[in-house]
Amino acid sequence: LVRENLSSVAAFASRFQRETDLMERVSHLNVLRALGSGVWKNRLFYAVERLPGEWLEDHLCSGARFSTEEVIHVGLGMSRALLAAEAFGITPVRPRTSSVYLTSDGTVKLADIGLARILSDGVSPETVWSTLSPEKARGEKEDGVSDIYSVGVVLYHLALGKPPFEGYDSHTSFVYQLLNTPPTSLREAGCMISSDLERVILRCLSKDRGSRPAGPEALLKELLSVQDQSKAGKPTAGGAQDECGDFEIREDVVLAEGGMGTLFKGRQRSLDREVAIKVIRDLHSGNSEFQVRFRQEAELLAQVHDGNVVQVYGAGTWKGRPFYAMELVDGVDLAHRIAHGPKIGIPEVLHVALGVASALRAVWKFKIVHRDIKPSNILWRADGTIKLTDFGLAKSMRIQRNDTRYIMGSLGYLSPEQGLGSPVDIRSDIYSLGVVLYEMVSGRLPFGEEDSSKVIQAHAHAPIPPIPPERGVPESITRIIYRCLSKKPDDRYQDPAELLTDVEIALREPQATVPIAPVAPEARSTARVDSVEKNEYQLALSLGDYRQARKAAELRYGRESAEYAHAAARAQAAEVHQAETRALERFRDKDWNGAAESYRSIVDLVNQSRRSELADAINLCLLL
Repeated sequence: LVRENLSSVAAFASRFQRETDLMERVSHLNVLRALGSGVWKNRLFYAVERLPGEWLEDHLCSGARFSTEEVIHVGLGMSRALLAAEAFGITPVRPRTSSVYLTSDGTVKLADIGLARILSDGVSPETVWSTLSPEKARGEKEDGVSDIYSVGVVLYHLALGKPPFEGYDSHTSFVYQLLNTPPTSLREAGCMISSDLERVILRCLSKDRGSRPAGPEALLKELLSVQDQSKAGKPTAGGAQDECGDFEIREDVVLAEGGMGTLFKGRQRSLDREVAIKVIRDLHSGNSEFQVRFRQEAELLAQVHDGNVVQVYGAGTWKGRPFYAMELVDGVDLAHRIAHGPKIGIPEVLHVALGVASALRAVWKFKIVHRDIKPSNILWRADGTIKLTDFGLAKSMRIQRNDTRYIMGSLGYLSPEQGLGSPVDIRSDIYSLGVVLYEMVSGRLPFGEEDSSKVIQAHAHAPIPPIPPERGVPESITRIIYRCLSKKPDDRYQDPAELLTDVEIALREPQATVPIAPVAPEARSTARVDSVEKNEYQLALSLGDYRQARKAAELRYGRESAEYAHAAARAQAAEVHQAETRALERFRDKDWNGAAESYRSIVDLVNQSRRSELADAINLCLLL
């Protein structure tokens, strides 16, 4: 719907009709198809095809950064859409993040072609200044090369999580930056995209239109060239062999060896802190497929900032081999704990479930699927924090990638859809987490990991072997594990948040007291430093004052921490329990309206299956 003040202007209405008529003629994969226009309640409107997906602006509002592969994908889609519009004489298009749509299958669709220019002509510059071209700011005529600038703004925003210029306090300061200040280098600002892609984006953002790609076709060719270089895993032309930047690598201290890389101990000079540095193995340094996967791992992991996910600090090149530096975790992996003990109790099983599910919730916010959830990729820090690591097989669901013909993952932990080469989403990771939990409580994998074909078929078709009764696993935890291990993704938890709700409920049970994390001997000498702040948080949890625990966690650890998420979930679970108790008391007192109101108060705080039960309870109260 067009705003009423514009709809009432005859000249605007006439131009609107001409542009929408022209839009309807444009049929292209990367253009959101216009279906028609008209007037409703004295307001102009136009209709477009409705497809499952999200606007690019919504992705960016969540704080997302896009990887090299994803930025190129969006840039190619936008370039092809601009070419289609150009064929019908529609230029400039003035693309922006709010006019780019990503369908659920990853197709890039450009909306409002033709309309963007007349709508922006009718509003103040402040509403569209983020993609304003320098020539528009100077009052000059715009053309297809001006659209290249706008594409550059969008791609810059995707790579860094913010536009090149924002204006410090006013439109005037924004225009000054736009006309006089060069954009900050993406890689210097901490972005991990390839230097080839950075050069293309910065060329698009040239103040002089003659220095930009000459139009959508030229930009398309440049992006395709960068994509070819990226897929081939070729080093950047003119790039130095060693670009360690802020990091020192201790070649004599090897922390671990993996299939793709070697993990060294290192140091970040600027912050004088120890880090772990993963370097691609020399064996794979000339293999383009491994080069691409290694870079993708670093870029995907760098998007996520969460207390239950190992953090990435930067990247570079060492002895001609790419590396990335990440958080050094003081602790052991879960595989070591399972193999060497001590025995894992029920509280600790729930503690691991809580940590990994929280990590999956964080990565799914960026539409990332890990695809290799297993004990060796779950780290147990000395202070008890659970950390998810190794994103070497991770996949972004924001773009479509045809790799389902390969079996990605570790045999014993494969979901049915992984084993059969079918498309996966976050529910595949939930299945793999279910396997990990099953292994923790039963002491073995459900189907072993010896014969690959038999294991894959068993995960896809065989019933899950029952957990031995002598293990003493509570029914609530058994239900969680078996639901995670449902053969059909639709029968599992549909997202990590739903799983977390049930884990939090299980934590309230008497046998699921929050575990006291083991403190490594080397950490005990410094444990007293934070005792006052930590005691307030732990004491509040112990006393069951979850609201106070949430406040203490926010002050001590921050709202993004695992501690805050844990306390908030416990507070919500306690709130639900209190409301349910109050509702039942009112029901027994025949206060039907009061009971219905109490049940209504928690509808938004529980999972889907509980909501349907609450609906039945509310309806019963209303009938009585």
